[in-house]
Amino acid sequence: MTSAYSKQLFLIPLLALALTSASASAMGMQNYICLKCRMFLIQTSRPSPNHCKAGGNHNWFAIGETGPKIHTCLKCRMIVNTAGRPSPNYCTAGGNHNWFLLGFRGKDNYSCRKCHLRLRTSGRPNTNYCPAGGNHNWFKY
Repeated sequence: MTSAYSKQLFLIPLLALALTSASASAMGMQNYICLKCRMFLIQTSRPSPNHCKAGGNHNWFAIGETGPKIHTCLKCRMIVNTAGRPSPNYCTAGGNHNWFLLGFRGKDNYSCRKCHLRLRTSGRPNTNYCPAGGNHNWFKY
């Protein structure tokens, strides 16, 4: 069981990831997550296993190649930018991820009035499955 504080720390780098430029996908970058400490990295090769903050070595898992599609897991709320559908394996909430496509990266800035998620998309993001309940209420800024 994780605290609300640790969940917020987990989401902060993932929200920043949703705002990144398209240049990362052009270089064959991969999304990696440590299955022990939940650290999230984007690199061209498997990250170093040394010095996991959960103790011992990291246990890295590749979620998928970076790309223009913005997905969120409906169970753990992880957000990733991938070229295709992210790997469903090893959801931090247990079992497999349940990925949902929010939209495609672009230059338009959107924020949900309910859950405060911020995205840069090529159009209005999908409204379904707001973590605050019901549907997202997007506004463009």
